[in-house]
Amino acid sequence: MDGNGSGRMAFTFGPYKVDAMARTLTNGSEEIHLANRPFDILITLIENRDRVVRRSELLDKFWDGHEVYDDALRKCVASIRKALKDNRKPPLFVETRYGDGFRFIADVSCTNGNGNRFQEPNESLPESPESSASTRRRNALIAGIPTILIAIVLYSGIARNWDSSTSAASASAIPAISSIMVMPVRNVSDDGSDDYFSDGMTESILTQLTRSPNLRIIPGGSLLAKNATGRDPLTVGRELNADAILEGSFQRRGEKVIVRMRLVSVRDGTIFWTSNEFERSITDAYDLQEVIACDIAAELRSEICGENPKTTRSGRAYQEYVKGRYEWNKRTAEGIKRSIEHYQLAIQFDPGYSLAYAGLSESYLQGIWHVPFNSAEALPKALETALTAVKLDDGLAEAHSALASAYSLQWKWDESEREFQRAVVLNPRYARAYHTQAFAFMIKGRFEESLASIDRAAELDPLNLVISTDKANLLLAAGRTDEAFKQWERTFSIDPNFVMAREHRLVAYEFVGNDAAAIDEKAAIMQSRGESKEKIAQMRSIGNSAGFAGIRKREYSELLSKIKRGDHVSPVAMANYCSLLGNRDEAFAWLEKAFRERSAEIVLIVSPEFSGIHNDPRYNELLSRIGLR
Repeated sequence: MDGNGSGRMAFTFGPYKVDAMARTLTNGSEEIHLANRPFDILITLIENRDRVVRRSELLDKFWDGHEVYDDALRKCVASIRKALKDNRKPPLFVETRYGDGFRFIADVSCTNGNGNRFQEPNESLPESPESSASTRRRNALIAGIPTILIAIVLYSGIARNWDSSTSAASASAIPAISSIMVMPVRNVSDDGSDDYFSDGMTESILTQLTRSPNLRIIPGGSLLAKNATGRDPLTVGRELNADAILEGSFQRRGEKVIVRMRLVSVRDGTIFWTSNEFERSITDAYDLQEVIACDIAAELRSEICGENPKTTRSGRAYQEYVKGRYEWNKRTAEGIKRSIEHYQLAIQFDPGYSLAYAGLSESYLQGIWHVPFNSAEALPKALETALTAVKLDDGLAEAHSALASAYSLQWKWDESEREFQRAVVLNPRYARAYHTQAFAFMIKGRFEESLASIDRAAELDPLNLVISTDKANLLLAAGRTDEAFKQWERTFSIDPNFVMAREHRLVAYEFVGNDAAAIDEKAAIMQSRGESKEKIAQMRSIGNSAGFAGIRKREYSELLSKIKRGDHVSPVAMANYCSLLGNRDEAFAWLEKAFRERSAEIVLIVSPEFSGIHNDPRYNELLSRIGLR
């Protein structure tokens, strides 16, 4: 083919017809919309269907050769596939040759404007006298091909050791990879204030790559990347049965961001693949993670590219969203509050940004536990923003997972279970949906399902410290105490200083009556929070003289003083102290207040922390009132 159409104006393939002059694509009588650039690319692929049209050729023709527009090319091809309903495997019309380009593979009938059929290249034509001489020359050349091939084979045997980096070698350099551990993108800028962007980029790349059905994606964990345990990531990768590690760096230069990525063999550290240098304006980096994931997937022969309904086209909205995720992941009171501010700004910049609404809902929910927010105020906001996220994108697992959690805390158990199931069906690799679903099962006393769900979350995100900690909590609730303590030890093998795990193990020590261990754990927590040596010594003195119950009594008195000053303290938290101290009547008085206020935290009464009231008839009555009996 000559690539210019040779006057051909119409192409028919399968049920479709492309009219180049009228610039229409039809399926029978139905006209299918296709934007100008994808339409031109489709014509080019059809006209050159006897060969692979290289990416570089298309970039030169339509984008003046700018590699930065490679992602735009992918989206154009994705639009063509969508228009032709060609998203199956193997494709019917457009074939991707990974690392090379694209080829149109369907049989095509070509006509001009009058409907006259053109001769196709594979149809024989009678040879004219003028062409007989050229035919003889061609036949002589064909006869000489075996000799030429022998020379090529001999030469290649000599040259193989001379240059092992030929294009053929590089095309087969990456072996079969089915499992990748994704390390956090490192911020190598001078300013650490851009760490939020690195974390957001990492999370977005992870989300994109999990769309591949034939790749197992393992989050590497920010603590591991910061070498919190001194362990070699390659060693950890081998332990988690990964084939390769994806690592990269981010640098900001003024208003530009530059990202570099590479894929490294877990077995011996060999670099399989190094990306181009991705450069964007900081306000136009909203789709950068999609570009990077598409490049990686293309190298691994995995098709994940195309339109992604979860993203925003507002650079400012994306920046605020990743800042919100960065703050939310801290699981601190201040972090939760700041995350809400960032999500709200993201929504201002893009009112249709469903992920931002889902994130905002999660922040309101987590704020009930970590700030703590008054659930009577926070829970309606969490429900409203989750419902908005679902309305904007019903196919978003994050939205349905947030909605499920909001329903749980409103004691709407059937609705909650339905939304959790919807979330895991939409995205079977979304670890957080399984994580929160595990607690919903635990609250209902369905411990086997609870542990199966948390195991699935841990399988998807094996280095996640919160999931690892909560698995121990669920084992303790299921009465598997020894296994729970072993699980906390696994958490500390990832990060020995993870305070959340210490807080929960402290309660477990108290639950089993090990006061000495509980006091030591309390001291470690206070030290990690910067408490003075004098306060730690005072705590130890109280514990040594009055047991851990003496420490609890002092803390309970301090909470009562806060309430008298007008500060908000959860009535469920107060009931928890009373239960631990054996004050049942007082505990149920606080729980009655929590019920009247429809306090979200009341679901915690099923946990071991409230075991002191579990054999009281009022406990089962309360469970019935919140729909758990």
